[in-house]
Parts: sequence; structure tokens; C-alpha cells
Amino acid sequence: MVLARILIAQRRVDEAMRLLSRLHEVARTNGRLSNVIELLNLQARAAHFVGNTAQSLTKLEEALLLARTEGFVRVFVDEGSPMARLLYEAVAHDIVPDYTRQLLSAFPLSDPQQSPAPASNNNQLAPLTHREIEILRLIGDGLTNPEIASRLSLSLNTVKSHTRSINAKLDVSNRMQAVNRARALGLIDTI
Repeated sequence: MVLARILIAQRRVDEAMRLLSRLHEVARTNGRLSNVIELLNLQARAAHFVGNTAQSLTKLEEALLLARTEGFVRVFVDEGSPMARLLYEAVAHDIVPDYTRQLLSAFPLSDPQQSPAPASNNNQLAPLTHREIEILRLIGDGLTNPEIASRLSLSLNTVKSHTRSINAKLDVSNRMQAVNRARALGLIDTI
């Protein structure tokens, strides 16, 4: 699995996918459920890396269905922000939504290599809705609330309500902090 991770990091995704496929068969044959789930997660990440969203979500759904039965959490959380992005995609596509939201709530708010997150009740990421992520992206693009309302055909009050919800879920006090936190978590693209 380490070699597959290295191949993905080196952008040698085809080689990584072939290796992951072989490892997946061996793990499945030997009944090693945690390894099967981890390998499916890696396959999902690799497919996502090359822009194959359909394959990525298929592999992730398979992993989620297997993991839900036994309540696996760490195998997802240990993958960090790339997995958080995939899980948000899963929520947006209504893939095992309850379990996926449960997993997202287990992700820490900040990366340990970054500055500490502000104090909060539980320092856990509350799942953002698809609409909230969409609004966050537009905020990150520099749009004002009236511009966002116009672009998304929403009322200004609805945009403000979503923005307050985003700030509360990310435990921040303003729009720029929300964008910075979302970028650090990999929820929206960095510039």
C-alpha cells in the first residue's frame, strides 16, 4: 500500500491502480476487511486524482458500505483532507449519507501541521451541505453576498443564513476565516 501511495504522489496513477487492484483481490480473498476498505479508499482517491469521478464514487461507495457494517472510522479519517473532499462528494451524490456525515464529523477541524484551530466545544468538523460548499467557493472567488444571491437565484437573506451556518460549522467569525479554514481542510480549491 505504501508503494501505491508513492505512485499516486508521483502521478503514476495507472501503475498505482493496477497494484491496488491486485492487492484488493488478495485482501478480499484472505478476508482482511480493514485492508479491503483501505485499498478501496486508495482506489477512490487515485480515480479522483485523474478526474474519474464516477469510478471514484463507485469505489468509495463500496468502501462505505463495507465500513458501515463494522463502524470503521479511522481508516477514513487517517486519509486526511483528500478523503474529506471525497466524502463531501459522496454526500452531494447521496451515497450512504448518514454514515458519510458521521465520518465527516470525525475529521478534526485543523491539520496538525497547521496552526491550531480556535477553541470549540468538540473541535470536530460539522458537515457542510452541498449548497454551503457552493457558497463557500463563491465567497472564495471574491463574490459579495448580493452577487452570490444573484448567481444562485437565492434571496440575500438565504445567502446570509447559509454564511452564518458555514461560520458556525467551521468555528470561525468571518467570511475570510471560513474560506481559509475550508481551503486548509481541502473542501474548496486553493488558489
